[in-house]
Amino acid sequence: MKTLLDKIRPYISEIVNGLFVLFGLLIAWMLTPDGSSRDTIGTILAVLAVLWALSMPIRIGGQD
Repeated sequence: MKTLLDKIRPYISEIVNGLFVLFGLLIAWMLTPDGSSRDTIGTILAVLAVLWALSMPIRIGGQD
């Protein structure tokens, strides 16, 4: 029987791995001067964060 920690562990691992990418994009957004390029990076950051969160059950489901 799986314990609660065994069920949660893949989600924690996936969150930590994804946060490195999102953190890098956030730094890029903060260092980019105001203008269209900053807006583009901000839009990409928001879209990737949403897609990453929505696709997590698919990625976690394939590990079992």
